[in-house]
Amino acid sequence: MSSNYIFQYKTNINPMKLNSMVSFSNVNGYFSENRKDVYFFRYIGIDTKEKYKNEIIKIHNYLSSRTDIKYLKIQNLEAFANVNVNLNVDEIKKIVIKLEQSEILDKNGNFNWISFVDLVEYKKNISDILLKECCIEIIDMYRKITKNCTVTMIKNFIIKISNWINSIFPKIFEVNTEIKHVPKVIYCGKIKNQEYLFLYLLVKIGCDVLYLNPERDAEISLEILKTSDIYEEKNKCSCDIFREIDDDIIEHKRKEQREKEQREKKQREKETISKNEENRSKDINKIEAKKIEKYIEKEKTYEELATLASSVVMIGTYDKNKNCIKTGSGVVISDNGHILTNFHVISNGYYFGIQIENEDDIYFTDEIIKYNNLDDLAILKIEYYKRKIPIYNTNNELVRGQKVVAIGSPLGLFNSVSNGIISGFRTLNDISMIQFTAPISHGSSGGALLNLEGQLIGIITAGFDSGQNINLAVDYKTVFKFTKNFL
Repeated sequence: MSSNYIFQYKTNINPMKLNSMVSFSNVNGYFSENRKDVYFFRYIGIDTKEKYKNEIIKIHNYLSSRTDIKYLKIQNLEAFANVNVNLNVDEIKKIVIKLEQSEILDKNGNFNWISFVDLVEYKKNISDILLKECCIEIIDMYRKITKNCTVTMIKNFIIKISNWINSIFPKIFEVNTEIKHVPKVIYCGKIKNQEYLFLYLLVKIGCDVLYLNPERDAEISLEILKTSDIYEEKNKCSCDIFREIDDDIIEHKRKEQREKEQREKKQREKETISKNEENRSKDINKIEAKKIEKYIEKEKTYEELATLASSVVMIGTYDKNKNCIKTGSGVVISDNGHILTNFHVISNGYYFGIQIENEDDIYFTDEIIKYNNLDDLAILKIEYYKRKIPIYNTNNELVRGQKVVAIGSPLGLFNSVSNGIISGFRTLNDISMIQFTAPISHGSSGGALLNLEGQLIGIITAGFDSGQNINLAVDYKTVFKFTKNFL
């Protein structure tokens, strides 16, 4: 093995409490010197069946789509390992014989690491020292919690561990680039002591592990349950719910494949049309050019502009005691869930609740992607895909008297729409501002100031209570410079 091990950190388990499946999927372990934060979390019971299914499917699809996170969903560890090892009966017999003949345990049942290494085929990217320490720890734990534990029972446990290591580790630890995020494993359904100890091994090596059981908590030793945190819902449901979830996930993948094929078909048709267009005569090209002019973006009606409110969100800022200390607005600026707002809206917050128009759920996040307190701008991120509002970026300067529309949530009145004009251009504290007359109030901060083409020309930041309709927005040039890497 190379000495440049990626997985060689000491782990700090559960540095903070988690209270939802979504928080597990979003949390990113912190690396510091030779230690990193990992999470071992039991989520027991359900709120409602439909919400439970939707959240698991959403988390699964999200983690599966991330190229920077290794992710694995397991429902039956025994079946999963047996399927993925791909051993026939003769090969399994050879391993058993090899184990029986090895000196992996002495007559007193003490663990022999050197003999165990011969059973473990997967050794890539993991420090021998770290793996040895973790294996010794879980074997000692198994010995302590197993009544009338014999040498044979320990050997059987060890062969299971080696089999699971050879099956599972390549799927979550085999990486060819610098690791940026802790691998994540979700285990669904019932487990026994041996399976739980293997999950604990994954955590000690460097994984976040979420154990889901909608029916009841794991019926295992209370002593080893202390190694993980628990969040328990009030309702219970049969574990068969995972079969329905798997069916929904399969159907989702089929749907995605169909949509992909349709997109590829449309792209081929588009390329064919484009190629044919190139072969047309100049006269036909002139006719087509006139047709294209019809699609040049024109000024929208106020009714059409009001539909863009679905891409403006309300932000609740929460302190460490889970109290909402203020509210503001934000604007979706990318297809990947990036939300632009004012820095003063999210300052002093520990996490943030994002409310989207026509959505009952509030999407919580602690991901502040970027901020600049001097420009009073910040970017949050949620795992939700929504139509973005394009940022104005042309050589045509804005002018006084130009009509504008403001969208925000003044005084918590979600997504209020008002109109006015640009009344001037100001520089305050070295920030270029647009002064406008569209009415706003507290809570509008972070909202959208649009031109009549539906483009973002400013982020609403302040209003003067002592003056009538004297309101300010950070201008589009500052906004575009701040957000250009996210567009």
